[in-house]
Amino acid sequence: MRMWLVVAVVAAQLGVLAFMAGSREWIRRYGRTVYLRTAPVDPRDAFRGDYVRLDYEAGHVRTNLCRDVLPTAAQGRVRRGTEVYAGLRLREDGTADVQSLTTTRPETGLFLHGRTDNYYSGRQVPVRYGVEAYFVQQGQGSELERARPRDGVQVPLEMELAVSPSGTAVIKGHRWGPLGIGIALQADTNRLTRGVVVTLQNASTQALSIVDLPAGRSFRLEPDALREWGNDDWRWVGAGEPRPAPDASALRVLKPGESCTVTLDFTQPEWYVVKAGDKPKPLAGTGWSGWFRLVYAPPTAAECAALQPAAPIWHGELLSRAFSGGRVD
Repeated sequence: MRMWLVVAVVAAQLGVLAFMAGSREWIRRYGRTVYLRTAPVDPRDAFRGDYVRLDYEAGHVRTNLCRDVLPTAAQGRVRRGTEVYAGLRLREDGTADVQSLTTTRPETGLFLHGRTDNYYSGRQVPVRYGVEAYFVQQGQGSELERARPRDGVQVPLEMELAVSPSGTAVIKGHRWGPLGIGIALQADTNRLTRGVVVTLQNASTQALSIVDLPAGRSFRLEPDALREWGNDDWRWVGAGEPRPAPDASALRVLKPGESCTVTLDFTQPEWYVVKAGDKPKPLAGTGWSGWFRLVYAPPTAAECAALQPAAPIWHGELLSRAFSGGRVD
């Protein structure tokens, strides 16, 4: 009798494992494909074999995107392990970003099911979706990490996910983003940021076009939403302001491996920052209290429809490294 009981327990456990494996394979085959942008860290763990630990942009959700009971909870501390659903928006380059975070499962649309992780501030909610480890063949984890371009230019790693109607995600593979970004700060005598030189590099195997609008308006300045601490509520005064329409003079063609630079002068009023109860001031005037990122965000395909570029225009969005004062994170 005891032996039959042991056999039944083992069979039940094997059945559960087979069901889980079958479910994941079904999602992999028939789930909706999206790409989440991330960067690899710690490519090897001696106890688990070769893998890349992933930290997704979508895993750091701003509190202003929270819905239901989350906005109130986010003002203090969100309990770790809270079940949440992240509504996604697909960008033109196939990557996705979070548009809302809720504790109620959406009835329609594309979304990810996850749980909240450790929480340290009232500005963002960290979320894990169960796809934060990417296992590769032995010896390839370090190779994947080394493959990232250096020389101050970062090319994002984009994970290919299959997403089920219930929001469960399974990793299918990865790709490197076609465009890389690097920044070099220009500081004053107090080592505070007065401007920045942005480098855009074609990391693909095909020529592509970028859009360089006048006065650097292909870029926007954002508070660092990926930082969980030490980030004051500064906001860029140009947020939401209309941009000039693109024309042929704004197009710049980059061959594979080729780069171009754009210089932004943060002492100009259009690049000032402000927070509630304060007056707009240049970035250097914030001292070391605010962390920011630049976002390359060219006009959409619809806005560029009348142009005839010599090479396809890249229409995604690309975040720079975070910076504060005169230093880069």
